This record gives sequence, structure tokens and C-alpha cells, in this order.
Amino acid sequence: MTANPNALRAVIVDSQAETARNLSLLLSQWDYQTKWATSSWQALEIINQWKPQVALIDAGLPVTNGWQLARIIRGRFNAKEMKLLIVAERKTIAPPEHERVYDALLLKPVVIQKLRESLESCVAVP
Repeated sequence: MTANPNALRAVIVDSQAETARNLSLLLSQWDYQTKWATSSWQALEIINQWKPQVALIDAGLPVTNGWQLARIIRGRFNAKEMKLLIVAERKTIAPPEHERVYDALLLKPVVIQKLRESLESCVAVP
């Protein structure tokens, strides 16, 4: 299968390699070019080199968590350059609205249709 040259690039960041890989495969079926990482630092390497338009980030990453990673990314890329979707446990407390740097928040367990709708609405907004 030849990759669509117009496909959006998405990086998936989850400490569980199997989850990251499965989400990468799912997004590939939705016509995204994907790469995945299992740590914040690995994700930053991919982001700096590959410049994806979308990052799907697990809030519960170890060491530098997903909220911190989102702040780092937003400090380097504005919302027009890269959309940030955070996936969090229901019991997670999101940062206050004035500290919000993400474009969408999905709660676990993520419903596939909700993920697709969130991606579509994020990328539709310039």
C-alpha cells in the first residue's frame, strides 16, 4: 500500500508499546501517516525531526507526563502547526482552563468513534 502524500502526520505517545502500536495502526487505516513513541523524550525527537500535525498523548506517561509534554510541545509549536489530543484516566484532574494547552481531551477507555470525531474536529480547525 502506497502512503497518501497528502495524509496528515500523527505521532502517538503511550508508555505501553502495544497500545501505541495499535493506535498507530488504527490511525493508518484512517489515512494518517503515523509514528509512535513510548516516552516523552522519544516523542520530542520524532516531533522535532518529523513535524507531525497531530499528537495523541497519554496523560499518564512516566517521568515527564503527558500534560508536561503537551506544554513543552505547545511552547515549540502553535495550535495551527500541531493539534494536541490528551488521553487521560477518568480520575485524572486536568489542568485549569487558563493552563490548557491541548485541543481535545479524551477519557479512558477511549471509544473509537469519539477518537475519530475528536481527530476530525481538531484537524478541521485551522
